[in-house]
Amino acid sequence: MYKKYFFILLVSIALIFSFHSLLLAQEDQVPKLKAMLARVKTSRSEMTLSNDLADTYLVSVPDSAILYANRALDLSHELISNEDEFQALSTLKAAYLQKGMYEKAVLYEIQLAAFYEKTNNEEKLTETLKEIGDTYRNEGVYGSALQYYVYLLRIREEKSDTKGIVNVMNDIGIVFREQRNYKESLRYFKDAFDLLAQNPDLTQELGDTFSNIGTAYYYMTNYDSANFYFEKAYILKNKIGNFNEIAKSINDLGLIQSAKNNYPEAIKRFTEALNILANIHSEDFFTTNIILNNIGDTYLKAGDVKKALQYHQEALFIATESHIKERMLVSYQSLVETYKAMNDFKSAYQYEHLYNLAKDTLYTNQTAKQIAEMQTRYDSEQKQKSIEILSKQNEINTLDLKRRNQFLAFLGVGLLLSGILGFVLYSRYLFNKKANKLLRAQNEEIMDRKQEIMTQRDALEEQRKELSITLSELDRKSHAVISSLNYASRIQSAILPQKNQMDALLHNCLLFFQPRSVVSGDFYWFAKVQKPNGGHKIILTAVDGTGHGVPGAFMSLVGSSLLKEIVYTRQITSPEQILIELDEGVKETLQQHDTHNQDGMDLALCVIDYEEGIMEFAGAKNPLIVIQDEELQVLKGDRYGIGGIDKVHKHKDFHKHTIELKKGSTFYIFSDGFQDQFGGGEGKKYGLKQLKDFLFSIHLLPFEEQEKKLAHELTTWQGTKEHQTDDVLLIGFKV
Repeated sequence: MYKKYFFILLVSIALIFSFHSLLLAQEDQVPKLKAMLARVKTSRSEMTLSNDLADTYLVSVPDSAILYANRALDLSHELISNEDEFQALSTLKAAYLQKGMYEKAVLYEIQLAAFYEKTNNEEKLTETLKEIGDTYRNEGVYGSALQYYVYLLRIREEKSDTKGIVNVMNDIGIVFREQRNYKESLRYFKDAFDLLAQNPDLTQELGDTFSNIGTAYYYMTNYDSANFYFEKAYILKNKIGNFNEIAKSINDLGLIQSAKNNYPEAIKRFTEALNILANIHSEDFFTTNIILNNIGDTYLKAGDVKKALQYHQEALFIATESHIKERMLVSYQSLVETYKAMNDFKSAYQYEHLYNLAKDTLYTNQTAKQIAEMQTRYDSEQKQKSIEILSKQNEINTLDLKRRNQFLAFLGVGLLLSGILGFVLYSRYLFNKKANKLLRAQNEEIMDRKQEIMTQRDALEEQRKELSITLSELDRKSHAVISSLNYASRIQSAILPQKNQMDALLHNCLLFFQPRSVVSGDFYWFAKVQKPNGGHKIILTAVDGTGHGVPGAFMSLVGSSLLKEIVYTRQITSPEQILIELDEGVKETLQQHDTHNQDGMDLALCVIDYEEGIMEFAGAKNPLIVIQDEELQVLKGDRYGIGGIDKVHKHKDFHKHTIELKKGSTFYIFSDGFQDQFGGGEGKKYGLKQLKDFLFSIHLLPFEEQEKKLAHELTTWQGTKEHQTDDVLLIGFKV
């Protein structure tokens, strides 16, 4: 297992080195190709070399790739070379996609579509038309999207391609839905469904159509019909096993619950969908943003503004990092409403301002895309019109000659009258000259003063803008860090055992878990292992990893992974042997013999066998508290922890304690977070003795009451002067 991690690391380094070497090899070709291009004598050779240079620059310098590809494209039109035209268009499309300039990339997709049509490549033509429609739809240019979808639909219908027809009908329906024309949207979705009724083998398409019909009904506030179709979609997608689509269906069902004000059930559905995407490491950030925003909206409706703010910030982080402009707009609006609900009108105004800026930018980009598309069409039409203009030029020249002669006659009379008028005006000019000189001097003084004031004003405005940009950048980075930590916290929570599973096997238990930061270095692990002769054992451990926060969370992932391998894969269930193997595993995983890294963990581990009526315990520094027959006993763990190189104890021997399970017995295992907490008014530690006394005083209470007592005791001990110094974990169970 540990060698596997090392092998993966070596492979990753090798791939990075290979890719770097490939880039260097490509860059070495650039001077040679440029030298050849400088000596070129024919247009065809220049076209070929320009395409080669564009291809070489594509990964490293996309701007240079664009420059050479445009030259190759121009020459391919002059020389009528289909192959070179295709290569240049493909490079231009890829270069603009790499730069994130989708509005430019789509213009070359349009030219590629024209190329495929010219060369009768119908498969590539339909594929490209679909890409163009999708790009325009995602960028919000719905008119152009609809135009290309309709063109694609006509081709699909001519070929009687049922699957293709259904997919395009769904795309057209989505365009009308985005424009809030829900009735027209529903009509296309139902037409698609009618076709699918005759082709029941198209299961994936039927599931997508059910989802789209449900969404249309949802926006029309017909929630019962929406829920009916969402359920049908969920059943089909489960049958197919596409987890990304399953997550979308669960999110849709959550929307219905939220609309019906059943907020706990809605949150449950949304969280389930989010966990599915996390477990499959989905890169569908569009759907992830939607689900996070839905959770935030539901918490806002339920009145939990803090959680609403947390999820809306995470949604904005995902949209911003993924450059999804339309989802950024939705997230900005959600944050405006959330801050208003919190009476934080300053933050609400800031996000309202960001929303308006983004909206204006999106509108400008959409307009620019439409203008660019019209320009492409205009250029071709203009060539035809120029021929007609030239044919009429002779008629225009004849008329111009007649008008020129008339103009000369009128000009002679006009010059005579102008001379008389000029003499009168010159006399008046001399009279006003002296007065104007004085006025100019005064005006110049006023303008100099005005210019000085404007310069000062511009300087102040520039300083204000720079300060505003700096504050916005700090706020964005702060939100990004918070969102990343919250996302990491959910991943860690998904790895930890569920409380209801522990309750089921331990017949109710106490779990007091209070991390100091968003993510925790303390963690707990729980397993049910079958015995060879029947029955099962329960393994439970409370682990205190090195540090807290992000470093501690990393150790929790390492520890959890190693425990799974030791117990489930290698079938080791003796507690002292588990600790020995875990110690070796940590040292090997972190390569501590080479790096001298001393990170590790302290823990208490119990193996419970209800059939045999015994429990076995082993500890790495941390103890087990046993309360039997109204007496408290502390079973100490061994004096060394897990991980780290111990020069004194090169081989660590952990010892096992065996305890008879008596009815009414209570057991506690814990990290050192509670006992090391400072407070009590004098800034001293709580201490193990005080913790033992407190646990003995509450051990007869139900575990729900014990959890409340522990939380109150910790808060009271801290007081108002002290903050929580470490992660706190305490687990209790009874027989």
